[in-house]
Amino acid sequence: MDLPKYESIKSDSENDDSDASSTSSSTFLSRESTVKVDIEDYESDENSKDSKSNTADFESHIFIPIINGNIFNISNDPESFYLGLKEKQQLFISGIFDLQILKGGIVYNNIHYNASNKQTLNIWHPLSCSVPAIISSFYAGWNEPEFHKKSLNNIPLLNTDSFICIIKITNNKKFNGITDVNKLNSDLNFLWKPKTQSIYNTNSCSTSEFLKLSKTFTILNINQDIFTPLTISSQWRNVLERLYFEHINSHLDTRIMIIGGKNSGKSTFLRLLTEKILNTESNKGPDFIDNDRLVWYMDLDPGQPEYSNPECVSLGQIKKHKNITTLGTTFGQCGYTPLRQHFVGVNSPQENPELYLSLIDNLFNFFEEQYFTGTSLLNLPGWIKGFGIHIINHVIKKYKPTHLLILEHTGKSNFEEIFIPESFNSNLRENYFSTIIRLLPHQSVSTNSDSYNQLKFQSSQLRIFRMLLLFHKQFQKDSEFFDFDFKPLLSHAPLQISIDKDSCISGIYFMEEFQQLHKDDIKNCLETCIVGIHKYINNDDMDTKLSNITELRGIYPIIKGKRNSKNFQYVTLGLIHSIDEEQKVINMYIPEIFLDTLKNDTDDSQWIIARGKTETPICELYPSKKYMTECFSADTRTIPYISTERAKKHEHVWKIRKNIHRRGHYMK
Repeated sequence: MDLPKYESIKSDSENDDSDASSTSSSTFLSRESTVKVDIEDYESDENSKDSKSNTADFESHIFIPIINGNIFNISNDPESFYLGLKEKQQLFISGIFDLQILKGGIVYNNIHYNASNKQTLNIWHPLSCSVPAIISSFYAGWNEPEFHKKSLNNIPLLNTDSFICIIKITNNKKFNGITDVNKLNSDLNFLWKPKTQSIYNTNSCSTSEFLKLSKTFTILNINQDIFTPLTISSQWRNVLERLYFEHINSHLDTRIMIIGGKNSGKSTFLRLLTEKILNTESNKGPDFIDNDRLVWYMDLDPGQPEYSNPECVSLGQIKKHKNITTLGTTFGQCGYTPLRQHFVGVNSPQENPELYLSLIDNLFNFFEEQYFTGTSLLNLPGWIKGFGIHIINHVIKKYKPTHLLILEHTGKSNFEEIFIPESFNSNLRENYFSTIIRLLPHQSVSTNSDSYNQLKFQSSQLRIFRMLLLFHKQFQKDSEFFDFDFKPLLSHAPLQISIDKDSCISGIYFMEEFQQLHKDDIKNCLETCIVGIHKYINNDDMDTKLSNITELRGIYPIIKGKRNSKNFQYVTLGLIHSIDEEQKVINMYIPEIFLDTLKNDTDDSQWIIARGKTETPICELYPSKKYMTECFSADTRTIPYISTERAKKHEHVWKIRKNIHRRGHYMK
């Protein structure tokens, strides 16, 4: 595939993907008269005033947890806690939990939820992201139902008249085991709960009992616990409201694309917009589900995907679930269906831009073929320098957004080289223009900045976390939910898959820079590595038939040339344990939820594996001492690939001797 051609751009930062901003003003290269620019530009001083007023209002309504004062527990329901909130109080909770509103209502991310005996909110709040506030509110209706009055009256010490809102918080039971990921990877120790949990009052017995019973969540004390509250500026609220009305009033497709630097809030904004579209009650009733409760999400950031598998790009459908409302950060919960997915094999387009462009072009072509009349959202990586601008321009040209959101600070711009065509034509619209909206990036302020910087999760750690979720996810019997068992993969035997040009694994693909590997080096390049597992789709083109593009090197059928995204149908990831060249088998770990897909395949499919640069979780190959004791007997505790013997001093150390001129050594 040829790289897209663009106007020549003067840039001194071709290889710089940092978030440093230039001081030049933002201009668009398309002619002003041909682009509908509907920019709501808020000056920095206005936002500063808005931020200060929000902070003052925020601090005056903080929920301070007091056991048996505004937090209650009853003996016959040890998994649940009842919380009483006064007017406009803000409550912060980390972890995974179910929330039911028993009295009044709440506001969550600017969406109002009423008390209900049917609706349960399943909320995911990891400390790696900003934590949204749960704000108390009144019941939005004429007559508030009293279906919980009898059960509330049975709770000792709870005076229902003292609180305008009463909620029930229950430990996570739908996704068992997910908060135990830190047992396998200690880097994730404080992903769900803070390092030091606050002491709620002086009653140490009650405090100890509460901390013991709240297994999957923690009620945060903003004065003591270290986390980042999510604050939504008035500018963001206005734009979210406006885009929501665009969504419900449009009879054609609405395409919303957002661009910005790293950590500017792109994923956060799209998450807020998705929640608003799915959960704002329409005039058809809260249980009615149609295209008004449906969005398509194009996830094009392989390094920090919102819905895709690690180091993949995808197009998927997000639909409001009938039985459960999921809020917070996305980690593969209910309601998302992937429509098409591609394995990139790198965490940044910068590593392999040609392959990246080829894969996303395939997604765009598939998207256009669907004639989808609803709202679609597109998220890009934060690479906004050098060739990153070329990728943004290419995506604008292919996606043809009706709305383009740009996150940047006032007076600074990294987007002056953006090119927007004069007009767009899609399968459903003709000659339409893109509405451009500039927003200030999300400003996240931790409760304790110095301590938070020490506990802040890196993007590589979160990629490993998503990888562990994929490999350790298990089906629940007769349920739509999942369990997670974080015993290391080495604790059970891998799946044996034969290697043969005409058998199960019919092809092995390496990136172009590694395609000339010698046959004796291939085994070492595959063992202990993460690979993408694909079905190969043959078509009428003889040039792309698998048998015509592979060559045997030893026992390995190596695919030659560039990868054709049309023929590679991604299924899942796999971790290669080892290779037995004599038996011609690969020992591989495959996520349990995909085993049936592979085993029950009866159409004589040709399977291929693609080796990228995906990082292997070291905790899978070298578990902690606790897991070593639990999962392995004393005579089988030798870990493959790793030696625990200490080398002798200077053993196997090569010292390169440079040509140093000593005394008496002179050039003649």
